[in-house]
This record gives sequence, C-alpha cells and structure tokens, in this order.
Amino acid sequence: MVARLEQQLRASGKLPEGTQFVCREDGAAKISATFLRFIEPFQYAATNRKRMETLVGLGVAAWNISLFQGAKRQEMLTEVSKTMFSKTGQSAPPDMMAVLDDLIRHKERLFAHDRRLILSYQLDVTRDQYHLSMISTEGDETQDP
Repeated sequence: MVARLEQQLRASGKLPEGTQFVCREDGAAKISATFLRFIEPFQYAATNRKRMETLVGLGVAAWNISLFQGAKRQEMLTEVSKTMFSKTGQSAPPDMMAVLDDLIRHKERLFAHDRRLILSYQLDVTRDQYHLSMISTEGDETQDP
C-alpha cells in the first residue's frame, strides 16, 4: 500500500527531484497509527464511508496546518477552505471550519511533539473496518533552511 502511495506521490510532480523515501525505524510509531489516535475523539460523527473520508481529509489538513504559524498557517487555512468546496465554488461552511479549528487545537494540545508532515494518504474500506496508509516526513520539515 505504501509503495503505491510513493508511486502516486512521485508521479504527481510535487516532490523535489532526488527525494528519497526511508522506512521508519523499528519501534517508531507509524504515522497512520498516531493519526488514528488523533482523530479518534471525532470518529463518532463518521457514521459512513463518506463522513470518514471527510474526517480523514479534515484531520490531515488540521495536522499539517498545526505545524505552521503566522502567514503560512493563514494561507493554508484559506487554501483548505477553497479546495474542500472547489466543486461548488463556495468557501467551506463555518461549521466545517469550526471542526477544522477544533482538530488543529486538539493536535496542538495532545500531539504537538509529533512534527511529521503528512504528504499522502489512502483510506481503504473492507467490510467492517477502515485501513489507513500514510506517507510523512521524518520530522520537522516546517522550518525555513
């Protein structure tokens, strides 16, 4: 599954040339496992596949946005608002942005130590459960060089 995500990410042209993927060290927490713990308090609202996909998408946006401050954070919030509802041409409704804000605060409160940036993910559904695969950076990629 991760190999497929890596292929898709490379094909997207969004990675700098020469980017190398490394596997996490033994004993290191998988980003997908950490992320599922992160969204767990909000899963009560994910009563079907579409809602779970929305929760995961909002969760990834919140996770990544929480890693930035100032103008970059505001830019990312504006972009999420536009892209989430690009089909309708409208900005995200206030209640959806409120959930995003709750997720950002939740990340900062309980998962602030985890500075991995989520690059790609895939949510698969079997009969009775979800399987989440993710690719992230190794650590804090949000600092300017």
